[in-house]
Amino acid sequence: GETKPPTSVLYLDYEMSQAVLHERLTAMGYNKDTDLTNLHYASLPPISSLDKPEGAKQICDLARACQAELIIIDTFARAVEGAENDADTVRNFYRWTAINLKQEGRSLMRIDHAGKDLKKGARGTSAKNDDVDLVWQMTKVDGQLVLLRQKHRHTWIPERINLTIHDQATMFTQDVKGGERLDQALKMLDELNIDPTISLDAMWAEVKERAETIYRVVRKTARQAHIQRRQQANEHLLEDF
Repeated sequence: GETKPPTSVLYLDYEMSQAVLHERLTAMGYNKDTDLTNLHYASLPPISSLDKPEGAKQICDLARACQAELIIIDTFARAVEGAENDADTVRNFYRWTAINLKQEGRSLMRIDHAGKDLKKGARGTSAKNDDVDLVWQMTKVDGQLVLLRQKHRHTWIPERINLTIHDQATMFTQDVKGGERLDQALKMLDELNIDPTISLDAMWAEVKERAETIYRVVRKTARQAHIQRRQQANEHLLEDF
């Protein structure tokens, strides 16, 4: 199938020093020959709080400088000045940082620590769920690492993704059955109201423009789903004739 070119990522790590990061990457099998040119990693970044205008400008400037398609904030509580259990902190973060990145067409992933009660989701205010399209809860089920879907704005997101670890955590693979992926892709194209009669390239352009943050979940299957919808549309045209 069609392969998406590498994505430029800006990772803001507020928790690990460079020494610890080097130790972890080495343990995962990375070395001096690994091509990490698309990973722009800021360890303990000396930038202002992201719930303030100054910090928002700095992160947007950084994202533009490295042409980042995805910005990862690890973790939210350390990136903001306000208390994480204060709804105003989250609203200010969205007002100054998140909305500006979104307007520039960049995807944003925010990492939070879970509270003691996993059923309550991320630690802090419930307002954290108000400004995001999708929340995954990463946990262990029967000794296996699993992503469980929480709040979501789209119907095609799978309820659960099992993460299989290969070669000492060098690679993660998504364990979702092919039939389920096709169903997700069909739902995605229907929900985005993509014209089934357009070309594959035109379909990709629309999906990437309107669902950039999550279309990768089913991107390999979207081609198959579009072809299936096109065949059905042609059959309807014949019936109408």
